[in-house]
Amino acid sequence: MTTEALSKIPKVRNGYYYLDAERVYVRLSNILSAIAKPQLIYWAGKQVFEAAADNPALLSDPKNVSQMIYGKRDKAADVGKMIHSWIEAVMKDAPIDASALPEGQRARGEGFLGMVKAHELSLIHQELTVYSDQYQVAGTTDLVAMVTFNGWRGPAVVDFKTGGIYEEAHIQVEAYRRFVNEMIQRGQLRLTHPSLEGDVPYLEHTFLMPLPEDGSASLIHGHGAFEDFLAAHVLYRHLFAPKTKTTGHAPKED
Repeated sequence: MTTEALSKIPKVRNGYYYLDAERVYVRLSNILSAIAKPQLIYWAGKQVFEAAADNPALLSDPKNVSQMIYGKRDKAADVGKMIHSWIEAVMKDAPIDASALPEGQRARGEGFLGMVKAHELSLIHQELTVYSDQYQVAGTTDLVAMVTFNGWRGPAVVDFKTGGIYEEAHIQVEAYRRFVNEMIQRGQLRLTHPSLEGDVPYLEHTFLMPLPEDGSASLIHGHGAFEDFLAAHVLYRHLFAPKTKTTGHAPKED
């Protein structure tokens, strides 16, 4: 297979990051999926109730229940992808504003632009694939940026959420931060910003930015504990390692 052909194969597939021929690491989101999410039970019930209230006939066929739940979830995922793409263009100084978004999503965009101004976000890197050779886990950050927050200014991980902020989101961004710092320490990653003398030495903080539909965006200081990631990592290995040949690599194909 040619180098060009190889470049067209998705780097992330089947729950794994194929970083190179030797390193196939499990997705961070897969690790965090081992954490129980009781709030999703309430959410799923709410979707069914709202759909049935609008159209009681849906309850005549049990097959409709999954569509009631997952149809709205998939629509929300599409909105998230659209907002992330728009943010990526904005942070690259594209000549666009919130008017480029569909009418129902413009408030989210205005909310984001307000946060950029209030916290003086300045791009270091976005959509950055980060990984840990120690834990054999990988993921992709939304943004590494210079951030001003309560008198502090420095480089940090920033992750955008168009849905709710759950506890595992704090664990997620803390894992990203640790992976970035590991990569910097190992000489696998170099980050720079014009305002800094020399390279970024390490990332000290993490932030989550909820972007609700009503435009009431905010910036939340991350409080995730890396120990929680480690616990999820152990649980994931316990639950799913029997299905793989190694704890950190994809199963061999027949």
